[in-house]
Amino acid sequence: MRKHANYILGAIAVVLLIVAGALLPGELALNRDRTILGQVQTEALDTAELSDYINVSMVDKVGLLGQASGAMQVHLQTGAVYDQDTIREKLVEELQKLYELRFYPRPATGEFDRFSSSVTLHIRNDAPAINMIVWEINIRS
Repeated sequence: MRKHANYILGAIAVVLLIVAGALLPGELALNRDRTILGQVQTEALDTAELSDYINVSMVDKVGLLGQASGAMQVHLQTGAVYDQDTIREKLVEELQKLYELRFYPRPATGEFDRFSSSVTLHIRNDAPAINMIVWEINIRS
């Protein structure tokens, strides 16, 4: 009888070790997570306020292009007003105005077959309100 009692106690001990091995790591992980969450501070952020358009002077624009003032360039997919599809129409419109003022010869109809454009945002690092969007347009004939 004593042998049977030792087997039963051994089986109970093995079952308790298996249960403790399954439950104890999860409980320790939860306790660690609770400790970390107790140490985390909550911080509220103010909502972003958009400022009105600031008219950037020509001197600031030249400084942004020359990057002498610590300007940063960010390549964009689309500008504030135009995108890659509508910039060609705007270019034709502007060239027509220059033609009417006799500053530019009349563009040929097939001249815009090799047309490429890219847009870049120039921002001054120390004053982010001073920025501009520059379209670079290449026409090859």
